[in-house]
Amino acid sequence: MFRGYGFVFLLALLCVSCRSLAEDKGSTNVRWVVSVFNDAEVDAVSLARGEGQAAKILRRAQVDLTFLECKHGGSARCLQPDDGHFSLRVVRRSQNLRSEAFGVAFLDEVGHGTQADVFFDEVQRLSANTKVDVSELLGHVIAHELGHLILGSHAHSASGIMSPRWEAAELNQLSKGNLLFNSEQGEVMLKRMRTMVAFEAASLR
Repeated sequence: MFRGYGFVFLLALLCVSCRSLAEDKGSTNVRWVVSVFNDAEVDAVSLARGEGQAAKILRRAQVDLTFLECKHGGSARCLQPDDGHFSLRVVRRSQNLRSEAFGVAFLDEVGHGTQADVFFDEVQRLSANTKVDVSELLGHVIAHELGHLILGSHAHSASGIMSPRWEAAELNQLSKGNLLFNSEQGEVMLKRMRTMVAFEAASLR
């Protein structure tokens, strides 16, 4: 959750861990498929730009994202998130959290999950208050939530995109495209996802 004014924004987002991702042969990156449900009816251009920003951020951490534009009741591929395939809902607001919440990633008792939500009304409000482009903010919020899905519990860090507080310095980095995962987070994500891929491959033998 982001919260605050005067360039102080608190992230108190629930965490989820990554299940597993399939590795692309010939690449050091891992691949992650994300089904996107645009329940907030964000215009297609803004959503695509946000997804592109999130993909760019994760690519710097050697994670390749493939976004599927989905509808409820649509194809089975969209509606069956599992290992390496997750669901992202863009909704207007949370039904349960305080209005300051900007997103949530869902976590079970052992730290696994497949779904994250982003609350677009709050992204728009933050954009209006800071004059930061709404698509850039949307992309960074998406990347933060996806970071929780991969990194799991206790994923917040003192700085960077997983920081629990986004102040003027973080927003400045964001506007320059420098609000990123740190090297340690990148290593943890790759190790975690590749371990899960190896486990899944062994279980199929």
